[in-house]
Amino acid sequence: MQDLRELIDIINPKKLEALRRSTGAVVLRDKQAKQLYDLIAARKVDTDEDAIPLMFGKAKGAAGRYRRAKKVLREYLFRLLLMVDISQPHFHQRQKAYFECYRNWAALKLLSGKSAHQSVLELAKPTLKLAQKFEFTDVALDVVRQLRLYHG
Repeated sequence: MQDLRELIDIINPKKLEALRRSTGAVVLRDKQAKQLYDLIAARKVDTDEDAIPLMFGKAKGAAGRYRRAKKVLREYLFRLLLMVDISQPHFHQRQKAYFECYRNWAALKLLSGKSAHQSVLELAKPTLKLAQKFEFTDVALDVVRQLRLYHG
């Protein structure tokens, strides 16, 4: 439950609505997962044991249905994480660079998997510069490994 609470604190209802409007993010269609999101966001539940009776009462198979709803909600929130706006004023320059580097790194991995070689090169170079500037060594090393595949 704590992992979902952390994700919902990052993607709170206000941000969720803004993401839907600005990016066309897919609405959470699963009613039980949406209900769980609402319960956690409203701080009405603290544990799984609190949530199950509120969502399903004493219905047979409630624990299994709850686990499924929890899994659907977790996957939905993970997908939305990449869409969170980092241009907010409360992020300082290093945080913005960190998020941008890792977002680009994820895009590089996806593009590489799809054999989009030219796009990988175009994205890798500025990502490497940014990673070097802010000394994000782990990202820089991974980007260099990716560039080695294309220049080697």
